[in-house]
Amino acid sequence: MDGYLEAMNSSQIVLTIIQGDQDQTVPMECIHNMKLKVPSAEVKIISNANHQSLILANKENFTKDLEHIWASSASEN
Repeated sequence: MDGYLEAMNSSQIVLTIIQGDQDQTVPMECIHNMKLKVPSAEVKIISNANHQSLILANKENFTKDLEHIWASSASEN
């Protein structure tokens, strides 16, 4: 994983991490470590969301977040 994060960091690609604060599959410590490896990463923490509910219970907001990410990346190219 570290190699991928180092490649992301050196590539100037914008990394966006969307994380639920109740996620036990990918704990918050992992997100902290990812942010250390890729300081420019944008991190969005969703309150009261776990690994599944991050997407399933927040479909509309999650979709809006993805659309924003895609639109931002398209405008950079």
